[in-house]
Amino acid sequence: MNGLKSLVLITPIVLSGCASMLGHGVTQIYDGPAKEKNEIAILESHPSNGFGLGSGVYIEEIDGKPLSFFAKTQLQLLPGTHQITAACNTDRKGTMAGNSAGLYTIRVMLEAGKHYFVGGNLKRLPRSDWKQIPSYNPLTKQIIGYDTIASECRLTLGV
Repeated sequence: MNGLKSLVLITPIVLSGCASMLGHGVTQIYDGPAKEKNEIAILESHPSNGFGLGSGVYIEEIDGKPLSFFAKTQLQLLPGTHQITAACNTDRKGTMAGNSAGLYTIRVMLEAGKHYFVGGNLKRLPRSDWKQIPSYNPLTKQIIGYDTIASECRLTLGV
């Protein structure tokens, strides 16, 4: 009976820990010790919420480096110019089902002490502009196939 009580007490703690690993929270995207909020820029996105700037987005890469599968919704970056690659959430219900389209890359200038929100607007491309890009396993980073990009997720930043 003690084993069952322990299981009942420990299960919520374990589940909340697993839930906190995905999505919500902060990921530091620079080397070295943590810095004060007035020394960094925060870039926030969420697949189910475009913050009034369009649809939600999945940020795939920052400065050409793929984000970890466990990256949080708030990314801490050093001020300066950064390259962001993201895709729009295409799930009509606004959930995080993983349905996305329009992988798109932009360069943005981020200022220290500012909190930026990212949304996206999906734009269909003419067939002549479609491109093939590799699809990676999020855990191993190995190429598992190729996707046809037939649209762009035009990103919008707001403060």
